[in-house]
Amino acid sequence: MREEKNLTIPNANTSLSTELADLAKLTNEYAEKSKSKNTREAYKSDWRDFDYWCRSKCLPFMPADPSTVTLTLLIEQLIHGRIKKGSKEVL
Repeated sequence: MREEKNLTIPNANTSLSTELADLAKLTNEYAEKSKSKNTREAYKSDWRDFDYWCRSKCLPFMPADPSTVTLTLLIEQLIHGRIKKGSKEVL
């Protein structure tokens, strides 16, 4: 399972690395606040589902091939009854 990672700057004893570390902290804070907690939790759940599905089919999930993503989305639509098998309806 892929975990969320914060932007990190390699350790170095220079003022530049301190400045970059401060910018990385601001970037992480901005990213954290850019989506609601529920949205971030939904993204994590979706990622876990995609990761599990890819692994169960022996497909690479990072980087995912566009056809793998498309297939996953199609299967989700079929599972939830949003489209019917054999339908010519466009997603």
